[in-house]
Amino acid sequence: GLLLRSDAEASALRSAMAGLLREGARRQGRLPRRRRAA
Repeated sequence: GLLLRSDAEASALRSAMAGLLREGARRQGRLPRRRRAA
């Protein structure tokens, strides 16, 4: 697995990955429009 330097780094990485996943889903039209745009 990935070795992270700190909890803060791990949190930032999770946030970034989640953002990419949401953006990909949005581009494929899988998220309801009622959701708040990030």
